[in-house]
Amino acid sequence: MNSAVIKKTEAFESFVFYGFIVFLATFAFEGVLRFGLSKVGASSLIYLRDLLEVLTVLLIFIRTLFIKKYIDLPILSALGILVLHFLISLLMGTALFQALYGFKIYFPVIYGLSIWPIISKRFKLLMITLLWFFVTAVIGVYINKLLGQMPWEGNFYDTAFGTVAGTKVWTTFGQSRLPGFARASYDAAMVIAISGLAGLVLFTKAYIRLLISIAAFTAIYLTTSKGMIQAFFILAFVFLIFRSDSINSRVSKILAIFLGLISIFMPVFVTFFDITSTVNMRNVPTILLSLWERFSWMWPDGFGILKHWYQYVIGAGLGSIGIPAQFTLPLGYGWSADNFFVDAYVNFGLLSLIYIGYLLFKIASFKSNHLLTGWVNGYFILFFAYGATTNLIGSPFLAVFLGLSFGIFAYSHSIKLDYSNDK
Repeated sequence: MNSAVIKKTEAFESFVFYGFIVFLATFAFEGVLRFGLSKVGASSLIYLRDLLEVLTVLLIFIRTLFIKKYIDLPILSALGILVLHFLISLLMGTALFQALYGFKIYFPVIYGLSIWPIISKRFKLLMITLLWFFVTAVIGVYINKLLGQMPWEGNFYDTAFGTVAGTKVWTTFGQSRLPGFARASYDAAMVIAISGLAGLVLFTKAYIRLLISIAAFTAIYLTTSKGMIQAFFILAFVFLIFRSDSINSRVSKILAIFLGLISIFMPVFVTFFDITSTVNMRNVPTILLSLWERFSWMWPDGFGILKHWYQYVIGAGLGSIGIPAQFTLPLGYGWSADNFFVDAYVNFGLLSLIYIGYLLFKIASFKSNHLLTGWVNGYFILFFAYGATTNLIGSPFLAVFLGLSFGIFAYSHSIKLDYSNDK
């Protein structure tokens, strides 16, 4: 390969990598960004990040096809799966805009998958960058606590898609849910947890991991995101107690798979055995009320979207549950996906079991160096523990890392996972 080709390749890969960092930053600092764009009358520019996703995936696929002379099967397969369920959605009578919205929500997964071969060459640099996100996200929440309310909280902006809320202002039992620099408290919690995982993976000294865990846990607590509080507590416990790479790998792998299975069986058991009918809601402790809401109506309403027997086989299609569903279904169905399996099953039907089964199998069999193994196992501990009671795919920041994980597994045969000399 001559020097000109090498330079072009490096330029393209740098564009993809730093484009990805910018993409992540638009979510980590979304509250600030939307506020700033509104001040200059350019609120709609926030949606350029969606164009960045699509452009990057297309460029990678076309470049592979015409320059490297082969078809990128993981990208083609992922796009094919998403198009299939989009068509099923239209076949089920879902409104076009609703189906497109569902496609948009899942597209970060494809984006993450497609960029992994490039990200893999700069994986340690990504972890270091995430560590900076962690520091700023934690500081943002602490500042939010001191000020009481950020300047951008509660603002509404006119965009190409209508008037939207820039940052949510809400409370839990009288306590403000702090977004910091992000758009909402749960977004801040996700950024802190994912970037905090990077710190736990990068540093092996116990006191540094303890400091990261305390900073993350207190900041997530201030966001009042109860699901992520529990998920990060489990993650931090594993990384603090099991510091040996080999032991940590085995324990975190088993734990991730266990949490994945629990997250699948819990909504199925609760819904189809109707365990809430024998309990008076007034007897449920206050701290468990949000969980009980999932038991009593969110998950049953979610499965209830499947009206016909064949929908239990092929699903109701993209956009049939979650935020897109609020365009055509009664208010509340946007929350009925507060479990990753409920969301997946309503969207994809029985094929969701194949997709999730693929993940669980790959988690069980995956082996690499301590940095990547720790990241993969730690990510899925967070994903399944938090996903038990939350609609994860609604957060592009978290969804794109699910795509990276699919990429890690799909390209493992063609990428040498050695980062000892990482850039």
